[in-house]
Amino acid sequence: MRNSVIIADQTGVGKGRIAASIIRYALLNNKKVMFFTEKNTLFSDMVRDLEGIGFLSSQKLKIFEINKKGIQYNNVNFANNSKTSHYSKEPVLFCTYSQVNRGFGGRRFMEIYSAIKEANLNTNNDQEKEIDIFNTKKFQREFPEFNSHIQKPYKPGDKHYWQKRLLLDLAKDAILILDEAHNAAGNMSNSFFFFRELIEDSLNCVFLSATWAKRPDNMLLYHPKTVMNLFSTKELVNILKKTGTIGQSILSNVLVQEGQLLRRETSFEGVKIDTLFTNQILAGEEERVNSEWTKISKILQKILLFDIFVKQRIIGGINEGMKEDDTGTVSSGGDTQMARATSNPFSSRITNMVSQIDLVLKTKSIIKKTKELVKKENKKVVIGLMSTNDSFFSDLYAHNDKADDSFNLVFIKTWKKLPDYNVKTRKGIEKKRITEDELRAFILPSHLKEDVFRFVRKFTKAVSAYDFYHEILKDIKTTELDDKLSVIDTVKNELIRSGIEADEITGRQMHINDKGYYVKRKRERTEKITKQFNNEDLDVLIINVSGATGISLHASETFANKKQRVMLMAQPHWDINVYVQMMGRIHRTGQVKLPEYIMLNLPIPTAKRFAVMLRKKLSSLNANTKGDIDKEDQALLGVTDMANKIGDKATKDFADDVENTHLNNLLGNPLKLGTEKEVLTNQFLKFTGRLPILTVKQQEEIYSDLEDRYQLLLAEFEASGKSLDNKTLNWNARLIDSKTIIEGDADDPNVLNHPVFMGVYTIPYDKKKYQEELRTDVAFDKDKLLNRVQSNIQKYYSNNQEIKESERHKINFEIYRDVLNRFRPGFNYILIDKDTNQIEYLRCLHIDYSPKEKQFPANPSALAFHFVGTATLNTNNYLRLIAGQETLQKMNQYDYPDFEDKFFEYMDKGNNRKVLTGNLLKAIGEFEVGKYITFTLDDGRAEQGILVPQSFDFELINFSVDDIISFILDKNKPLTLGSIYFTKTNDDTIFVTIPRANKFSRFYQDEVLNSLSNSDGFVSPNTNTNFYTYFESKHLRSVIERLIELGMPTQAVFKVSKASKKADE
Repeated sequence: MRNSVIIADQTGVGKGRIAASIIRYALLNNKKVMFFTEKNTLFSDMVRDLEGIGFLSSQKLKIFEINKKGIQYNNVNFANNSKTSHYSKEPVLFCTYSQVNRGFGGRRFMEIYSAIKEANLNTNNDQEKEIDIFNTKKFQREFPEFNSHIQKPYKPGDKHYWQKRLLLDLAKDAILILDEAHNAAGNMSNSFFFFRELIEDSLNCVFLSATWAKRPDNMLLYHPKTVMNLFSTKELVNILKKTGTIGQSILSNVLVQEGQLLRRETSFEGVKIDTLFTNQILAGEEERVNSEWTKISKILQKILLFDIFVKQRIIGGINEGMKEDDTGTVSSGGDTQMARATSNPFSSRITNMVSQIDLVLKTKSIIKKTKELVKKENKKVVIGLMSTNDSFFSDLYAHNDKADDSFNLVFIKTWKKLPDYNVKTRKGIEKKRITEDELRAFILPSHLKEDVFRFVRKFTKAVSAYDFYHEILKDIKTTELDDKLSVIDTVKNELIRSGIEADEITGRQMHINDKGYYVKRKRERTEKITKQFNNEDLDVLIINVSGATGISLHASETFANKKQRVMLMAQPHWDINVYVQMMGRIHRTGQVKLPEYIMLNLPIPTAKRFAVMLRKKLSSLNANTKGDIDKEDQALLGVTDMANKIGDKATKDFADDVENTHLNNLLGNPLKLGTEKEVLTNQFLKFTGRLPILTVKQQEEIYSDLEDRYQLLLAEFEASGKSLDNKTLNWNARLIDSKTIIEGDADDPNVLNHPVFMGVYTIPYDKKKYQEELRTDVAFDKDKLLNRVQSNIQKYYSNNQEIKESERHKINFEIYRDVLNRFRPGFNYILIDKDTNQIEYLRCLHIDYSPKEKQFPANPSALAFHFVGTATLNTNNYLRLIAGQETLQKMNQYDYPDFEDKFFEYMDKGNNRKVLTGNLLKAIGEFEVGKYITFTLDDGRAEQGILVPQSFDFELINFSVDDIISFILDKNKPLTLGSIYFTKTNDDTIFVTIPRANKFSRFYQDEVLNSLSNSDGFVSPNTNTNFYTYFESKHLRSVIERLIELGMPTQAVFKVSKASKKADE
């Protein structure tokens, strides 16, 4: 039995009650509890949950709040301390993650620590001894890729030494509860490594997080005390990075089987979730937004070009000048380096600026829709957003200033900062600004060879960068936009004027009042505002991250007002944790009316990118239920999720296309193509992040092109036997053959120690159905279809006169001619695998031509060919291929009369599928081929596996000692022999893990092997983890020979055949 559990219940289900129950269990069994959470305000939530289970009045419940601010609940302080009190053996410790990071205060902390020592807890007396709290060497071995994040060991004189020491000492006799555990996982930092050590030292650990699986490296937090520790940290991260949501889904299923993951989801049955565009609310909105965005894009283009082609080049000249002056600076590491001028590129701020613009342009629609919901539909409304835009005003105005909140402030603030840059010198970072003289000396366009300015303005004569800089300001001031920047104040003031009571939970200190003055805002306690909303006092509540946790806004049976709640998501938060938590405020256990959600979007392509980002993150979070459409995701069904490896390739191909060279340069070469810093991951999101600087029409054309390329690549990808997600197949399959392809221990209760099997399953089929399809003739007029395409092309150019016929358009139409000459409904075809000589028999059933609006009519994705056949690369004998797809080029017409006989001969003998089962995480990490599926067996059971191509094969190889050494050292690849795992670390030591099952004890208890170890021999952090140790490379031969003497098998390596490799490429 493992000693930790992940409670991944969806927001609103009741994770807090579970945490309260764990505290009760611990105290009734005389154990201590350490409760960590995101912020102090959540302490009162835990007190509320303790009251909910009837334990708040228990004499055993004594809480010490580490920051000594107390825990207020119903006007009572439930923490057993004040600012002057000391720790007095309270069994429950409350602490926030930020308190761990920033320290508890030196003198006060020493007082707390001294009190703990006097209480005779598990604290050593050697206070002055240097102690490596983090076991730094161990972490540097386990996390070689993050060595730069691992600081030197804390020492007694260091700032946070004693607070870390206190928590580690308490953990040895405590159960840890990590609320919002993803915040402890965070990015790689010393805080993360500290929590890793804290978890390893604790008795037990409970992780609470609806968004626990946010990123692959989040998993490392849960690694020490779950079945994940059967993998090395490096192996686990690599597998999850390679396999994405599929790997997360497999791992989640394993954790569920082991009883280490519990996820209960709020039922969304009956909950209405709609995507609403602003042009559905306001008449003429699409034209207005298009017009406004055209003005905005011109300003953004000029700012971006000034930053790339003026500012960055002037800074380059400044750096050259400092080199000639031989100016030096000292880095933190002690190395002398040249002083260097740097500047954060404007491109890094575009996404944030566009998000603010997006919200501002929605203001009128937010107001009108909210009025309708409150007055006409008698509902309570929660408006969700991310930005308050308050920073713009705090930089410009003081208390009681008359405030201009015009939309242009967004651009003016950016314009003012354009010439700013930093210089790192011996004195530190100096803030500097490009001078007027430096701007006047830089002449446009003589300094530029790139032909990109012609898209923005025409230079008929030489213009200085100074004049161009002030030209941008003139454009900003003369661009009239009627929306106001202070969205929250505009919405609140307008709602209140119309008789609707509205308030906010946003954390803002200041606001612009209804008379236009920038003044301090009267802030009520969150609890009071929440109570007003749940009673009769408030109709509308505006929330951001400040209101995303710790409050209940649902139509509860215990609240005075039980009207239906509606969340108008005006600006979804980029942090998916906050987004999910915000949705959970109005959909919770105990509600008497189901809520409603409205996702508000602008009718422009830029909105697609935000939707794709959201969908990508939701897919990762819900990987443990992948295969079903998640309800939060249903509002995004109209969006093609291109934020994956297929979309990345489509994007790179687009940016690399010679036809798009000028456009790519205008965007500032987002993917850094042709440079040493070329972007290799998240290319779709990186590239589309620049598109908002273009007009709406340009954006539409690019998204349409990207989607065409994406669909073509996706079709090839799936036809090759791969998949981006889980497929559920009703096969009723019968297993006819099975072989072990990766060794393991099938008797081990942990499936991550199990072998990998390759099973051959035969699938029954309906012969009569296939006979009808093979004998049905379909009328088809090729010339009529081609004429229709040509007519559509003429209309396309007529409606888009600025678009000229391109070479790619010509090629696409020729592809149409070719495939329509070769493929027709009712004709038979064969596909021959050149590597295996396997023949697949297919019949074309029908052809679809469905061009999208605003799309070039002869795009490959608009023409689809549907086949029935024996092509077992697909999952169900039906194949859809689009024009231009490589698989179509490989097919040949089959004119012989024995086609049907051949078809059924193959189906009768070979309607089989190869599926990998058993340790699926090991399988998919090892081979990276196939589709992750759930399929039914002939006995009614459902099984999960990896569907692989028919050409997939393997062989077992006998390895000599020299082969094993070469594989590990020279090829630098991990190797598993009979469940014993080897991998080379960055410092050239060999990391070895062995299952702790008794049958392996002869290995990890062997005196010879332990004497060869460069540490304390084989160790296991606790009673539930595998044994591991490190060996020097020079001892590897002796280690291998000794392991073989003790019975380690050497015939255990799977080798993918050439044909299989080709299918995977």
